[in-house]
Amino acid sequence: RVRVVHADAFRWLRLARTRYDVVISDLPDPGITPSTKLYSQEFYGLTTRVLADGGRLAVHAGPLATRPRVFWTVEATL
Repeated sequence: RVRVVHADAFRWLRLARTRYDVVISDLPDPGITPSTKLYSQEFYGLTTRVLADGGRLAVHAGPLATRPRVFWTVEATL
């Protein structure tokens, strides 16, 4: 079963009471000011809190070949 959530990520993660096997994060470019917080240790910490034991986080931040800065930003904050 899949549940798709379109919401403010921080608000949703802070209020979530359910644990998930997989969380998929499709991130916008970190250069866009409001989205910068999605590239933070706080964001990944909140994500970890909603993952079930053995759960996985999948992050899509664009192709490495054309957006290496985004890739390394994600890697640095995980």
